[in-house]
Amino acid sequence: MKKIKKVDFFLVGAAKSGSTLVNDLLEQNPSVYMLKKENHYFSFKNTGRPIFNGIQDNNFSKNVIVDSDEYNKMILKAKNSDFIGESSVFNLFYSDAAKNIYDYNKNAKIIIIIRNPINRAYSAYHYLKGKNRDMQSTFENALNKEEFKIKNNWEPIWYYKTLGLYHSQIKRYFNIFPKKQILVIKFEDF
Repeated sequence: MKKIKKVDFFLVGAAKSGSTLVNDLLEQNPSVYMLKKENHYFSFKNTGRPIFNGIQDNNFSKNVIVDSDEYNKMILKAKNSDFIGESSVFNLFYSDAAKNIYDYNKNAKIIIIIRNPINRAYSAYHYLKGKNRDMQSTFENALNKEEFKIKNNWEPIWYYKTLGLYHSQIKRYFNIFPKKQILVIKFEDF
């Protein structure tokens, strides 16, 4: 049986901080193969496919991969690429993801993109509003509903304040991976 290559690097977040742009730029490099974006395998591999209760949250859940065979099938598509990457922003938010990634490939490189938390939160609100998902008339009203959304298990994109609390999220990676394997980029710097 052919040995399956491991993913070399992970772009783990944060949501609404430029991960799609970086993913798209990496895809243009012929020596890099990027797996299906936002597959969130390492966030949910231990718990199974998530069921979220927010407006149109089922669309997110449909794209999550929880089966190792399905994940490995994506890797096989890389064929002879020099590098394989994955971009799943909630791998920064979910507490098991860093350890799951480390257990999978302790030599993996980690790319973390962060953005001014206020701008990130407003961008998420604007994104959901544009998709007709957030019906709150103002950003302030949406912020006031966050605790309700957390308690009722809505998709984390709705956690406008909480997703911007980067310290503990980033610390998980620095507690597990050697510092030399982690790159933190500020959205405002590119």
